[in-house]
Amino acid sequence: MNTLRCSLIVISCFASATAFAQSVTRAQVQEELRQVEEAGFSPTDGSNYPANLRKAERKVAEANRTRTSVGGSNPGSSDAGVSK
Repeated sequence: MNTLRCSLIVISCFASATAFAQSVTRAQVQEELRQVEEAGFSPTDGSNYPANLRKAERKVAEANRTRTSVGGSNPGSSDAGVSK
């Protein structure tokens, strides 16, 4: 019972904090929770709650950065608009 109570508190705090910080839908909050759980966060493990959540959020952020970074930049390589 105590584990269930703890997990509900953690989930509600996470969802409330996320929704308060920005206007997001319930589906977006649920997706964020799914991502941090896949990254190793367990809402039922309250032993080291803030640190475990931050660690999982860093993993998700890194995965998102890696997934969205397709190519590197090549500064100064364009001659567009330059007459020769």
